Amino acid sequence: MKKFFKTLVITLITLLIFISSLLVFTVIWFRNTWDEGLGINEILFQLELLEGTGGGMFASFALKALLPAVILTATIIIIRLVIKKKEKRSAPFFAVSTLATFAAAVFAGIVIWNQLGIGDYYGIGPSTAAAADDYVPPVIETIDVSELETKVSSNDASASDDTAAKEVNPWADFMIGLSQEMTPYEPLETSDFVKNYYVDPSTVQITFPEQKRNLIYIILESMEVTYADPSVGGGFEENLIPNITSLAQENENFTAEYDKGSVLNGAYAYNGSNWTVGSMFGQTSGLPLQTGSIGRNQFSTQDHFYPTATLLGDILNDAGYRQMLFIGSKATFAGRDKLFTDHGSYEIRDYDYAKEKGLVSDYIFWGYDDQKLFSYAKDALTEMSVSSNGQPFNFTMLTVDTHFPNGYVCDLCEKDHDDQYSNVISCSDKQIYDFVKWIQAQDFYENTTIIIQGDHPTMNSTYCNDIPKDYKRKVYTCVINAPVAPVRKAYREYCILDMFPTTLSAIGAEVKGGRLGLGTSLYTNQLTLTEQLGYDTVSRSLNRYSGFLAQMADIKALPKTAPAATTFIPMNDGSVAEIDENGNILRVIPADQVAAAAAAQNADPAAAQQTVPADPAAIPQTEIPQADPAAITVPEQTAVETVPEVPAE
Repeated sequence: MKKFFKTLVITLITLLIFISSLLVFTVIWFRNTWDEGLGINEILFQLELLEGTGGGMFASFALKALLPAVILTATIIIIRLVIKKKEKRSAPFFAVSTLATFAAAVFAGIVIWNQLGIGDYYGIGPSTAAAADDYVPPVIETIDVSELETKVSSNDASASDDTAAKEVNPWADFMIGLSQEMTPYEPLETSDFVKNYYVDPSTVQITFPEQKRNLIYIILESMEVTYADPSVGGGFEENLIPNITSLAQENENFTAEYDKGSVLNGAYAYNGSNWTVGSMFGQTSGLPLQTGSIGRNQFSTQDHFYPTATLLGDILNDAGYRQMLFIGSKATFAGRDKLFTDHGSYEIRDYDYAKEKGLVSDYIFWGYDDQKLFSYAKDALTEMSVSSNGQPFNFTMLTVDTHFPNGYVCDLCEKDHDDQYSNVISCSDKQIYDFVKWIQAQDFYENTTIIIQGDHPTMNSTYCNDIPKDYKRKVYTCVINAPVAPVRKAYREYCILDMFPTTLSAIGAEVKGGRLGLGTSLYTNQLTLTEQLGYDTVSRSLNRYSGFLAQMADIKALPKTAPAATTFIPMNDGSVAEIDENGNILRVIPADQVAAAAAAQNADPAAAQQTVPADPAAIPQTEIPQADPAAITVPEQTAVETVPEVPAE
């Protein structure tokens, strides 16, 4: 019995050492692979994706987390055995080493608990998430309404006096109203941060101008202010985005404290809006996206997308807008089709639409590239403007050439920089600028507001390694041709969620109170949550689980089923990509190995569902799964080991 007890204790100690070390090395691996700000919700998401990210990602995990844990455990056990063998009094040594092992495991657990914010996320223990930092919010300066009225009126040269000017200029009273929005936050006394600060858009009075303005909303994949140089507020030695830098400087990115032509500003992408569909949801709802029991790209499995929430699309739909979502990938990925059809009845024009219309035949990278996207977008905008008959429109589009790890090189990309990603970013910068200049040359531009918004910082964990540690990365923001200017002369601190009410103000809609969701209109005199509470508090708070959001999302748990069969897609270079049901690339078979791979797998009846066909080109395009740029990242090289296998965004 004594021998059995000792064996049991040794086994438990070995498991404890292994599990503790594995957890520590896993956290280190996650942070080195993705982002140093990764929290428990992102960790859970990435762990869920490991099953579908293929051999490369699992190999990386095994090499950098699993193997070190095994080596450390074996080393500790061997040292224990050696010392025990030499130690005459083994009982005291056994007791002391056992206690030391348990103490080390507890210490490792505490470190992991604090590093990942597990207590905050699950609401265990005292919450610091909603408490204020040692942070003093900026003072809202007093705005002289009479001076503002004169300033607005003076913009109309035909006015002979203030009274006449106010009658001619419809935006005078609107701007005065913006300046008077100064209501302080009055949060509830609950631990649910979102519930405390949420303003339900369905309860807010929103008034549109008599002549409604069109909206062109361009969402840019992984586009950061960081890519500019320090002289304009960026973090790179060379400005990779000079063209859209000038667009922001010449228009609005909420740096009113500075002269135009100087510092760039942008939006923080907090937890819940730091991947593409999360950001698209955040920009249109003012809410962080929490997905509960499903993966954060698995809304395609749900019947609805946050069915009880009121989004921008709902508001514009009720106001009589025609709305379109224009993307080069499949809208079904991550439930983006549900997001935009459930909330605003958007027309969806995605890869499937383009293929059905005969616009594309090849499936590259994720669908078709931004070069084609901008070209087709011009045709769609022309058609919308001609057929509208006075009906306002909301045209929302998403680029994606700049997706990590290295972007997609199109025919327009030049080799001005040493690495592929920088070349792709610079190419995107030029294409965006040219597209905006085209819009500005169209007849419909006079009554159209353009908003250009990055979705989230790049997920390439090494690309921004040389950025100073104290540099806070922000995504690109620019508003062009809004009918009014912000009433506050201050550099604004804002996030993705603030773009919801800001967008409505930018098209001349009056949002009573200036707040929707967790967002604040940057055209008003209100403080944003970031300005009110500070970056650290908001960041921690939005990383916490919200029962209020869970109830709003009404997510149905997925049944436990066997893994679905994978699909093989022929690529332009003759290679074949194996894709799982979530759009994750599992492997790429080089062209010269396709026949051998097919023969090898055909020999195994158990692999029948995952067989490489003898003629890959014969696969009908309708069999392509819900692929997305985050998952389909096939570089020009054909060697299997060179293809990065990344988690879906």
